[in-house]
Amino acid sequence: MIPIIFFILVTLLANRESSFDFTKIKNHEKINHIQSWIYRAIFVIFAILLTNLSIFNKIILSIGSAFLFSSIFRATLNHRRKKDLTYISNSNYYDSFFIKLFPKKHGEMIYVVEIIIFVTSTIIYIVTNNG
Repeated sequence: MIPIIFFILVTLLANRESSFDFTKIKNHEKINHIQSWIYRAIFVIFAILLTNLSIFNKIILSIGSAFLFSSIFRATLNHRRKKDLTYISNSNYYDSFFIKLFPKKHGEMIYVVEIIIFVTSTIIYIVTNNG
């Protein structure tokens, strides 16, 4: 039950944060990606720490949540910007890594990697908690 609630909260946070970034982009404001990442990571870590889960489960949920957040954030930001779902740019280190790693289809591959990591971490959580 905790992962479902937590993943819903992460999804809501990603949607809200993409709205904030969309406003900044629309207003031609600079986005401090590192500062934003730190703020978002602190929020998720704090929320995870509030749970009564084992350290292992907290780590597994954190990993899954990070990649869930990223895919939801990008998809909603691209939708708001009326860009293709798979649009990524060199404006931040994370996207730039995927552009270099996958010279073709990097926009698709970033989602594939994120979904695989999210699903894998969720399965690990379920299996280690006996279903």
